[in-house]
Amino acid sequence: MNNTNTALPFAVVQVIVKNFLADCKVLFDQGSQVTLISNTFVSQFQLKSNGSKVMRICGVTGEGVSKKHKTYPISIQTNDGVVNITAIAYDNLPTIQMPGYNKVIKNLKNECDNLAKYPLNSDVVGIELLLGCDYYYQLVENSRYKVFDTLTLMPTKIGRVACGPYYIIGKQDQIGKYNSNFVYNNIDNACEVCTRSLLDLKSSDEINKNLVLSKNFTMENLATNQEMQSIDEKLAYDTFEKEIYFDNDTQQYCV
Repeated sequence: MNNTNTALPFAVVQVIVKNFLADCKVLFDQGSQVTLISNTFVSQFQLKSNGSKVMRICGVTGEGVSKKHKTYPISIQTNDGVVNITAIAYDNLPTIQMPGYNKVIKNLKNECDNLAKYPLNSDVVGIELLLGCDYYYQLVENSRYKVFDTLTLMPTKIGRVACGPYYIIGKQDQIGKYNSNFVYNNIDNACEVCTRSLLDLKSSDEINKNLVLSKNFTMENLATNQEMQSIDEKLAYDTFEKEIYFDNDTQQYCV
């Protein structure tokens, strides 16, 4: 069973804390007017506030209460140097769930250069830094986006960040049993190359069941004697075509 999901643009940035770098899970969110950092991250690394703002932070409902929020200077180590931003501390940043995304990230690491850093568990991610539109383009680069399979690879100063639709092949209630569409695409490509080579097909030939069957049937005839060739080939071919079927469980053709 194929399940379509959407990958949100998130990654891991390295925040400079005193004399070391701390991993921080960031969500790139153009829909947010401000940049937020979780109070949990602030407490864990004992960040020092540089002021406060009175503002109303609300979601899609537009509801919220005006209150004072502390602000914190955040220094992010990037591939192009340090980027300094100011984030507002907030209690409840989102937890995003993307079933099977670990497998997708694993394949992206094998196939793509300059990929951003990702957490060990990319299926469920507790966001620690929500990068709003106020600092969005200090990290996102103004260059051409790349497309890999169904995903868009967003250029940023911490590497390319994947976002967009992806597919899961398998049951979502089987933990660890996911396969990404990249694996299946690579297998399909390898099978196509092998089929063309074995059957001596041209690159312009469209591979379909009738073409493969006719090629196989012709190859089988090469190994038969003259007496066997006198059998009505059309009848044998028609019978073979009616009886052959594709087994979804074994992913093989059977007769």
